[in-house]
Amino acid sequence: MKTVVWDFNGVVVDDIEAHRMATNAALDLFDTPQRLYTIDDARRATTVPYAHGFMALGVTQADLMARIGDVDVAYHDAYLQSPQAFVPRKGIPETLALIRKQGWKNVILSNTRRDILNIQLERMGLDASFDWISTSDQRSETGIKLNKTERLHSFFNTQANHKTGFIIGDSTEEIDVARAMGLQSIAVLGGWFDETRLTEKAPDYMVDCTSRIASVLKQNGLNL
Repeated sequence: MKTVVWDFNGVVVDDIEAHRMATNAALDLFDTPQRLYTIDDARRATTVPYAHGFMALGVTQADLMARIGDVDVAYHDAYLQSPQAFVPRKGIPETLALIRKQGWKNVILSNTRRDILNIQLERMGLDASFDWISTSDQRSETGIKLNKTERLHSFFNTQANHKTGFIIGDSTEEIDVARAMGLQSIAVLGGWFDETRLTEKAPDYMVDCTSRIASVLKQNGLNL
């Protein structure tokens, strides 16, 4: 049995515009003129951890850390106001269903808040599509620390019999986690990161839209 590990934002949900608007709302807390005016701006500016992106946009590390709680509130209040926060990307519900029918596991490995993610999954009708969900609930650390590899190790140590499968993501972080875990990476364009940075990381597979994910999985044993 294989495990398919999904990043959430920008992969399961088609929320790049919601992310752009929410980032601008968080930037409004600071004395910086920089804003994300287009989706391409958002893709170039988004980083993991997100503190690096904010600092590149003119926010000092000291100011960001002093108001990290306010940033979290401003970002998510604006994010949830966008209809795009509740739209799955093309082909995602169907691919999730095929994976479950195959007897493989769907898991979410995300840096978002669990309460926000639960709202989104329910609104999209995907709340029963995943076998395990890991979010980043230590919000004071989310902006400055990466811990997806650590969390995924916990999953395989406690929830899965063996470590085999894929990580599907729209950022460079998922590619790094896949290499650290010995899994195959599928990078998805059209999410939160620009194509240049994803290409430089050389993922095992790259797809230009989420509807092509099933084809990659079919090449690796998924029966469609």
